[in-house]
Amino acid sequence: DSADYGNDGLFHSAFIISGLTPGAAYSLYLYGDGGKAAGAATDYSVNSVVQTITGRSGSATTPPLFTLGTDYTIYSSVVADGSGTITGYFKKSTGAVYGFLDGMQIVAEVVPEPSTFALLGLGGLFVFRRTRRGVSE
Repeated sequence: DSADYGNDGLFHSAFIISGLTPGAAYSLYLYGDGGKAAGAATDYSVNSVVQTITGRSGSATTPPLFTLGTDYTIYSSVVADGSGTITGYFKKSTGAVYGFLDGMQIVAEVVPEPSTFALLGLGGLFVFRRTRRGVSE
């Protein structure tokens, strides 16, 4: 979708990702136009954090390039609300001709369970104790 209207600086276009686990953390990748349109730059807002991709100047690139900050941006540790939803917004940047959201990718962030940490701790103690016994004997 493009956000090529409105020079008032407001976020006019929204996206909603639903069906997520409430309270779970995700990494959200937002992709712009990939160099297809000269003069494109986009501001994205997720959880009131604004990030900008600058877009590419000049003619379109083939194949599309993917450079962080130019063609896409990453939001890390975005937490789904109580209904399992993440909402974001996008608009063309100030002075830009176009603003785009051509795609997105969402990846669940894996948080180890407490039992994993307990097993790692026990393993470390075992190795430490075995090493001390070998030195004292």
